[in-house]
Amino acid sequence: MTIKLIASDLDGTLLNERCMISQRTKEAIRRLKEKGIIFTFATGRMYRSALHFALELEMDVPLITYEGALVKTSATKQVIYHRPLPGELAKKVVDIGEENRLNINVYLDDELYVHRVTEEIRDYCRVVQVPYNHVENWSSLLDRDPTKVLFMGEAEKLDYLWVQLKEEFGDQVYITKSSPHFLEFTHPRATKGYGIKVLAQEFGIKKEEIMAFGDNLNDLELLKAAGFGVAMGNAREELKQVADYVTGYNYEDGVAAAIEKFVLD
Repeated sequence: MTIKLIASDLDGTLLNERCMISQRTKEAIRRLKEKGIIFTFATGRMYRSALHFALELEMDVPLITYEGALVKTSATKQVIYHRPLPGELAKKVVDIGEENRLNINVYLDDELYVHRVTEEIRDYCRVVQVPYNHVENWSSLLDRDPTKVLFMGEAEKLDYLWVQLKEEFGDQVYITKSSPHFLEFTHPRATKGYGIKVLAQEFGIKKEEIMAFGDNLNDLELLKAAGFGVAMGNAREELKQVADYVTGYNYEDGVAAAIEKFVLD
């Protein structure tokens, strides 16, 4: 197996239980660079939230962010690919969130906007290390196309809405979950699977030369787009079923272990 490109999810995958990259994982990524193998992120996080991890690793590669809606280089800040959600669809999504009294995040120009400031919003901002911008109403914001919309709420309620909204929007909107308490909405061509295909085309890399890591439902397309998909030990069962290999948990350096086993050793 010849691997030339590796893409990893962040939360629950590359990051440990303290939302940090372990020393073992950093060393594995350093060794990949020495071998000329491209390593990047494929995350639902904002670009600015993923960027500080890239800078920590001294990466100079395109990062797949916002579930694949934005692919942008970490050093030169060049936009390789951007597929925002059309404003008229974003308005419908936001209206549904308001009707259901959910916490709503709208992402525009790599800024986070909220209408209702709650403890859940504050907790989210602490984790992703990005401040929120408060808006009095959504109408002033949604005359433009946001990169992503996210609902936060009870897992069961979001699962119910997911089924209903997939039926309502069909293939007009990509809807996924990166956490039991997050329901995310992007352009239908804004998935991690599309993002990794954009990178592969950019670098002239074949599907069979791609390895990908993930743990949640928003990683399904990523693993399917890779020649060798790896699910974490803590991954959803749906992901393990499509993976070529199941590695250790994120807090056991599962990403590093698989890279060492299949690429470095």
